[in-house]
Amino acid sequence: MAPRPRMSIVIPCYNTADYVAEAISSALAQSLGAIEVIVVDDGSTDGFEAAVEPFRRDPRLRVIEQENQGLSAARNAGMASAVGDYIGLLDADDRWMPNKAERHVVHMDGDPSCDLSFSWCHLIDEEGRDTGRRFSPRRSRYALDDMIVQNVTGAASTVVFRRSVLAVTGDFDTELRACEDLDLWLRIAGLRTENVHCVPEFLTDYRVRSGQMTGDLELMQSAWQQVLARERSRHPDLVARYEGAANAEHARYMAFIAFRAGDAGAARAQMMSAWRRDPLAMAGQLRGWTTSAAVLSTYLPESWSTSLLILVDRWRRRANGKDFAGP
Repeated sequence: MAPRPRMSIVIPCYNTADYVAEAISSALAQSLGAIEVIVVDDGSTDGFEAAVEPFRRDPRLRVIEQENQGLSAARNAGMASAVGDYIGLLDADDRWMPNKAERHVVHMDGDPSCDLSFSWCHLIDEEGRDTGRRFSPRRSRYALDDMIVQNVTGAASTVVFRRSVLAVTGDFDTELRACEDLDLWLRIAGLRTENVHCVPEFLTDYRVRSGQMTGDLELMQSAWQQVLARERSRHPDLVARYEGAANAEHARYMAFIAFRAGDAGAARAQMMSAWRRDPLAMAGQLRGWTTSAAVLSTYLPESWSTSLLILVDRWRRRANGKDFAGP
């Protein structure tokens, strides 16, 4: 009889047939033997069955099929059937390093104060090539106020959490069409102090590709305000203290997304909003200056802009360890 899984790896899929085989392969290749991999097909129409078929003989793999209900509903379906002590999330276009599950289990087994852990990640392009960009925060522990100001996890695929916390926090909110991961992380972070930990290793590959939800700025802004309003109702004093910095950081992040998407007008507007909302917060962090420099480059001729971005990238790399190296 196979041992009971220590970790359940949940892979939600919707029209990601070009990538899901890589995600499943990386999950099944984990050095931690006691795992289960739960793939949830959320009504795909792009050849999902053919992509998954080679893995169906592996007894650690389970496939759940449902009508299209959205990302949160797909994750919730996988989590509802999970039996592992821990749940790891892996989006169908991302990848895990072979020792990711093991490293998280070792950390969280050894520190019962940790309810949610996340790792560093590489950013890869649509073809799976390393872009040279990283997300590698240097602090080891985070509290609710940190999470209000910024989603420090970087991406959902970096995250592992205790399955037991869901009995208190509930699942992903299916009414949210963006920021649904941050909404759950905030509920987990509110359980006790500094229970969000970073596992300081590059254990996740996060794929940056066109058409991702992070490109819909209007949707992200609406969802962010819903999440912040909910947190304000739960922790009014804390949100009052950090709301300015939180809104500034959110605007800065949307400026970064708009800049990467080539929308100079939106990037400029969002960056100006960030500085207006909390100039001290922007001035006091490296990412405030580097994102500002990137957005300012849109006013320059292309040759000058390219040179400035190269200098900014070198600055970010040289300062790695003092601030987030990611977006």
